[in-house]
Amino acid sequence: RDWSSDVCSSDLKERPALVVAASGDAVLVRPIYSLDGPGRMLFGPWRRAGLNKACYVSDDRIVVEAPLHTLTRVGNLTVSEWNALQ
Repeated sequence: RDWSSDVCSSDLKERPALVVAASGDAVLVRPIYSLDGPGRMLFGPWRRAGLNKACYVSDDRIVVEAPLHTLTRVGNLTVSEWNALQ
């Protein structure tokens, strides 16, 4: 069964993510969650990024098949912030 046919865009929740890399038609992201968990670390610049509360960035990498220009940018990390997430 093709479950993708049961999902429509109005059913999806927008979630913040850290863009690691991008190509013309996809981006590689690390998801950001509101709860801590295994493989997650505190996303230090959450306030500066305009997020409502402390968030945790995952070690997971996920390919999102969407051009970068279709995503909403909330900010850029400084070099020290980026290095802290490595």
